Amino acid sequence: MRFVLALTLVAGLLASCDFSWKSEADKLHDLQVACLTGGGVWNTSTSACNGHAQATPNTRPSRNSPPPPTRTPTLEAPATLIPQPTAKPWPSAPDRLAFMSRRDGDWDIYVMDVDGGNLQQLTDNPGFDADPAWSPGGTQIAFGSDRDGDWDIYVMDADGGNLQQITDVPGRDDGPAWSPDGTRIAFASDRDGDRDIYIMDTDSGFLQRLTNDPGRDIEPAWSPDSSRVVFASNRDGDYEIYAMDADGGNVQRLTNTAAANTSPAWSPDGTRIVFYSNRDSGPAIPGVLIGDYEIYIMDADGGNVQRLTNDPDIDRDPAWSPDGTRIVFASKRDGAFDIYVMDTEGGNVQRLTDHPDVDSQPAYTTGGG
Repeated sequence: MRFVLALTLVAGLLASCDFSWKSEADKLHDLQVACLTGGGVWNTSTSACNGHAQATPNTRPSRNSPPPPTRTPTLEAPATLIPQPTAKPWPSAPDRLAFMSRRDGDWDIYVMDVDGGNLQQLTDNPGFDADPAWSPGGTQIAFGSDRDGDWDIYVMDADGGNLQQITDVPGRDDGPAWSPDGTRIAFASDRDGDRDIYIMDTDSGFLQRLTNDPGRDIEPAWSPDSSRVVFASNRDGDYEIYAMDADGGNVQRLTNTAAANTSPAWSPDGTRIVFYSNRDSGPAIPGVLIGDYEIYIMDADGGNVQRLTNDPDIDRDPAWSPDGTRIVFASKRDGAFDIYVMDTEGGNVQRLTDHPDVDSQPAYTTGGG
């Protein structure tokens, strides 16, 4: 598969960039991510991290140089409807797990076998690399990164080679999700002011905006037949789970609680959705996210909600195994965030990583051996 690179950035420009010119909204979002990833409680009224020990977001030092010239993106055409693409065959790779970790000082992408063995570091950059998502067949990984000054979407081979930047606009693009038919990548972006869901054709680069709401629409995930997209949004006050058709139509609200429900993922057979929530933490406090997050599962229409984990600390970032028999997730239950796996009933929990720093955002390959 090929992507058209948006812009060639020379090494001298990268070396001289002053990353302190990020918008205040982006800086605040990075602090929120670091707070929750480190197990803290984010108070939206005071914009402060409370509770658990606060993690510090990865930042780069300012070089007191002027902001780089405004970049003119060339990859993406104006938002327009995309003709329905034809599914493409993908080569198959053995099942593996990708995840984000700060174990070597910076936030980078790692992969390992599904039993926790054969750990490999794929990225090594002083920026923040996050949100790994496998291509169908497991031969490539998309991820979000602020390595070039603001957040964009990148793609690399499963061994970390052949890195390509596929978005390049002012603003924040993150949370990529590859469609199971291999033709599109969904992601969240604030390029047009609000945080909304977009999809990009992986061959042409054509872009389509799926949501247009003043709330924050984030964390898209595809149905197994590539016809629907599930996402989290605070458009109605609290973060809830919504689903829509792949053209942005037929939006349905699947959860309705006075709590945060987020990080949804569709089961491989399309019948269930897993997510994490603090719905059982007690009464909601306006402007405050309570810290006891657990993993839940529900039918694809929002019914039959079941709680899979029950731990006094945070369980988050659930993802399905390709055969639908296991759910991998990140948890702080043993002191630091590590990667765990369990069956779909919440039993047979196994710890896959054991490191004093943060391992999170696990993702299984979406097909293969």
